[in-house]
Amino acid sequence: MHKAQMKAAPQKGFTLVELMIVIVIVGILSAVALPNFLSQTNKARATEGKQQVATILKQAGALYVETGAITAANCTEIDDTLIAGLNDGSLKNKYELPSNCAADAATMTVTATGANDNYPDGTGVITFNTGGTTITGFNS
Repeated sequence: MHKAQMKAAPQKGFTLVELMIVIVIVGILSAVALPNFLSQTNKARATEGKQQVATILKQAGALYVETGAITAANCTEIDDTLIAGLNDGSLKNKYELPSNCAADAATMTVTATGANDNYPDGTGVITFNTGGTTITGFNS
């Protein structure tokens, strides 16, 4: 056989250097992206707690507007129905949401206590005669 006929077929594939460069690039991208991703999940958890507190305060405000005062029946509806449903449902193992609802009170406070460090604490207050609400905390 001639030398020209025995020529080896060209090898196909990536060199070790090319593969190492790709691995380094993927590692750098992961190091940059992972902290950003984790901070977004913490923000989502804080938003969930804030949203639930706002929902309770809006419900309390609506009951005040309907009845002209916060009654014992309103407090029962807020505490036993709305808050208990959230604590046993979508917020189970995430937040505890006690309130200080009292008949004829001028304000009501709902405190969201996170189940662990992944769920930041926060507080919401509604002033019934003005309808104004204030939500504080939930720093992620």
